[in-house]
Amino acid sequence: MMTLAERHSVLRTCSFRFYPALRAGATVFFTGAAAALSQQMTLDPECRFTMDSPDSCSHVIACIGTETLFVGGGIGWDSGRLEGRLDTGAACIGDWDNAKGQARFACEDGTAGTVQYFRRDDPTGTAIGIGETEDGRTVEAWSGENVLDYIRRETREVVLQCGPATVPLA
Repeated sequence: MMTLAERHSVLRTCSFRFYPALRAGATVFFTGAAAALSQQMTLDPECRFTMDSPDSCSHVIACIGTETLFVGGGIGWDSGRLEGRLDTGAACIGDWDNAKGQARFACEDGTAGTVQYFRRDDPTGTAIGIGETEDGRTVEAWSGENVLDYIRRETREVVLQCGPATVPLA
């Protein structure tokens, strides 16, 4: 079985124009400078998955390039809005649509991009995707109710490797 770091390397060779969101919507992304990535990032405890609810929320975590982390949530069912923050504190908004398997985001610091979700981890319900920012940086994203369980299983701890930086998650 490939490690998460090895999968990151393989994923970076792919490029997609769009990103689809998870079936149960909330997404959280973290981004920021490499120095800021040594800090622990926390998922929103108010982001709760509720089957078939327009208020359902699924966590979203993303690495943008090798230096930025995004954390947020996707709100809705089958489609909806995306809200989150970069590790720099910049707010981000966007939308997602399961039928298209795509999501788009734009942040107040000018960071914007798309992600295409291409795989789902059934034991945790985590959607895994890759995309690109408008300035050409790779975006790797993980979304779902149990995204931390997926990362813990892959890395043996709750950390995310964004380029050279290791980010503890809670």
